[in-house]
Amino acid sequence: MEEMVVLRLSTKVKQESSPYPDRGEVSEDYILVKVRFSRAIGSRSSLDYPVIWEERTLLDSRQFWVKLRSVQNVSSPYRTRCAQSITESLSLMRVPEEEHPNAINKLLEVLDATVSTELPIDVAIWDMTFLFGSDAVSEAMDMYKPNLVPATRSSIEALERVNVDHTLPYEDPCVICLEDFSVDQMVIHLPCSHYYHEHCIVQSLEISHMCPLCRYPMPTLVEEVPSQPC
Repeated sequence: MEEMVVLRLSTKVKQESSPYPDRGEVSEDYILVKVRFSRAIGSRSSLDYPVIWEERTLLDSRQFWVKLRSVQNVSSPYRTRCAQSITESLSLMRVPEEEHPNAINKLLEVLDATVSTELPIDVAIWDMTFLFGSDAVSEAMDMYKPNLVPATRSSIEALERVNVDHTLPYEDPCVICLEDFSVDQMVIHLPCSHYYHEHCIVQSLEISHMCPLCRYPMPTLVEEVPSQPC
């Protein structure tokens, strides 16, 4: 089977829901910016199958204290210096250069909309590799196929659906699509306590009854053997 490799860079920026535990002597005028660069490798045999994430690795992380009001001034030299400094750090973190402008622009957009300096800004940069149709994918799918039993429609419909707010206990993105959760967005809470975008997990459970993260099994249909007549 011919191998196809798809590479994708993605940057997600958001303000976290929990304050940084210890500011030390840092002035309240400053906000903490946390940058994470991670690699993810996933495979799928076709668009009908969910992505199997074979590796998710944190490659590097850095933290910066940024003076919020100064960086929000678009004509301020501080804003330019700050962007240049973080760009240099992205290079040191070995973030591909083509992703630097996207990461900086998204960070500045979030900083411009930020009011409180108590909640840190999280910058998550992903270097993702998707494998389609390779021998490695075939082997992974062979291992995965025994579990490709869909969950029952009734169990999917009965799952808890909640609106995203700052009280929900997660910071990571949805592991199926690697997109962040947005405030007021509808998400599904599985019995194993993992959260997913509604459309992501419904499509996944219609193929496999397992939680993509922990393999928690959802109910499946059991084919009944007809009773033999007396």
